[in-house]
Amino acid sequence: MIRFLKIAFALVVALGFGSANAQDAMVKSNRKEASPEPGKALVIFVRSSMVVGAYSAPVIDVDVKNPEPKPGQAALDDRVVGILSSYSKVAYQAEPGEHTFMSMPSGGGAALVLKANLQAGRTYFVLVKPNWGMSPSFTLMPMRNDPKSEFRLDSPDLALWLGRTDFYEPTDFAQGWLNGNRQSVNQKKADALREWAKLP
Repeated sequence: MIRFLKIAFALVVALGFGSANAQDAMVKSNRKEASPEPGKALVIFVRSSMVVGAYSAPVIDVDVKNPEPKPGQAALDDRVVGILSSYSKVAYQAEPGEHTFMSMPSGGGAALVLKANLQAGRTYFVLVKPNWGMSPSFTLMPMRNDPKSEFRLDSPDLALWLGRTDFYEPTDFAQGWLNGNRQSVNQKKADALREWAKLP
């Protein structure tokens, strides 16, 4: 199960990723359901509302192991999970083990971090929850199998969110956007992880 260890806040300036670019970066999928691929863990990120709908929510898997990098790529790379607009969801096939997911809202709000320990063959659900403010941000909230959790796997809300959202998949444009903003993304990532490390 995803362990929601801490949330890190870091000041993030706008990445210049507007709704028009978000349309180029994501394509609607024909899939209606998803399951883990052999040897993989499946993480479904879902954004279920119109709150701060003018802003897209890029979600990045930080420092993905890339044992066979393409020319010019590092052995460790960041991967775009998806750039979620309102009423969308992404099925992300991940290698088992520790992952750091980060949201970077297009409006220049705070970067938020979610740590996860994923097991092969398991499916996990994460709500991409918008936060109001002068610079909107998005919290990555894991759905837990815990009766005390605010966001629970047995909640009827989860079934509702999954039912009224469509699957989308990132295009090459999405990863190209990330690579094209590498210096900025690396700085924001470093700032966010530095703030994370300070938390109790």
